[in-house]
Amino acid sequence: MKSAKRKSASAHLAELIKISSESPFSFLVTPINWHDRTSWVTAARKAFDPAKVDNSVRTAFKKFRRDVQDPHDWRLLLYCFAEAHFGTPERQRGAPKLWTETEWCQLLADYYQIKSRNPKMSKSRVCAHMAHASSKNGYSVGKNAETIRRNVNRALNPKGNPQLFFAKKLADQIVALKKSEATKADRLWTSADEAVERSKFYRVLIPIVSKSSRWAENLFPNLPK
Repeated sequence: MKSAKRKSASAHLAELIKISSESPFSFLVTPINWHDRTSWVTAARKAFDPAKVDNSVRTAFKKFRRDVQDPHDWRLLLYCFAEAHFGTPERQRGAPKLWTETEWCQLLADYYQIKSRNPKMSKSRVCAHMAHASSKNGYSVGKNAETIRRNVNRALNPKGNPQLFFAKKLADQIVALKKSEATKADRLWTSADEAVERSKFYRVLIPIVSKSSRWAENLFPNLPK
């Protein structure tokens, strides 16, 4: 007698979606006013009660080395699940797809923020720290230190990323101005101060870049065509 063929992940998912309104996947008995904070918190605690977690969910937390008590880890696992099943289709063979300019700005903002706290830390060590803390940012989940380091270099490379290179030149001007102001005021200027200013600059740039694909033309009217 042949053993039953194991369903593929996509087939199993389709089946679960079909029955998602039925028990045991439905937690609600009566409608809840989700705008009421007390009701929302009560329902959330009930739905995510670690003592009532299914074995499959508990296994997922174990595989990802996450804490079932931590609501942020629940969100991370949901993101990973959604990205794996509903994210961008697998890329065709060829060069790997580069990150978006928004991701690069976030990357540089975080890089310089860590650098400001540890001015003597090497680029490799900073990137290793960023990879270790990947659950706290929006670009490096599942990325290793070398991938992050490579993209820090790409974000600052005038050949591979001309628009952000002009942003880097503006950041250089801001840093030079701040340093000059500190010198005139007889204040000590350190490499940590420089890193702080660069982090702040890229942090401000993130929403600008994310709102328009022509952000560089607006910021830099003389940008070469």
